[in-house]
Amino acid sequence: MASPSGTVVLLAYTLFSFEFITEIVVLVIACLNLAVIGPTKLLHPNLKCILITQSITFIIAFVNMATKEQSWTVTSFNLITSILSTILSFVEFLMIIIIWRYNRRKYNSQIEEASPNNYHIGQRYVVSHNVKTAKQLSPAFLCFFLSNLCMNILYMALTLDLATGPYEMTFAYGLTNWTTAILSAAIELTVITHHPLLKKRAIDVLKRVFRICYFKHNQIDDASQSAELANNCRDGPYQATEHFKMLNQLWNK
Repeated sequence: MASPSGTVVLLAYTLFSFEFITEIVVLVIACLNLAVIGPTKLLHPNLKCILITQSITFIIAFVNMATKEQSWTVTSFNLITSILSTILSFVEFLMIIIIWRYNRRKYNSQIEEASPNNYHIGQRYVVSHNVKTAKQLSPAFLCFFLSNLCMNILYMALTLDLATGPYEMTFAYGLTNWTTAILSAAIELTVITHHPLLKKRAIDVLKRVFRICYFKHNQIDDASQSAELANNCRDGPYQATEHFKMLNQLWNK
């Protein structure tokens, strides 16, 4: 088997480096997500189910990558399940968009003065909550669909022998893993950024972390400044004596 060219090796290392950095960013965002979501009950149960499913998927993918090379072999079952997952995720995304548009129109009709639909405040709150929930869930469903689509494209390429060489397969898997890692980071971010209260809590958590780090740094600086100030206070009379002694010598000249 011929060895790969230097360009292929450089491209592979660059791609895997990007994937590694992205995975670290995803891990940091996931930890921030847990710190924000864990103590609160503001998150919709459907979105919690999505996050749990995503975590299980990450574990399965990690175990799959840690096993033998044959675990990456594309079978008919893998291809069928990938196609079904892509279709279902697309249908879910369309459904959440339809639900969002329907509740949005219903909410707008309720706030119009001439509207015949005069619902009481409880019904308006439910419709408003449905609009916010659909808006919060739609980016996550879109990212899940794109992730399934990328995996489906990879399986189709391997099934049709578009990537037959070992280096081509490694590059294809690396590119797909990097793309899915970016989409996973997008899912984690949309959980926070599309919920006003969670977004505010995330900012508070980040401020608390930076405040702790800054406080520790200031403690070291304050200790150094205190020691320097103590030395200056201790050496102050000696320096004053030396100063007046020098002035006296200049005067006597």
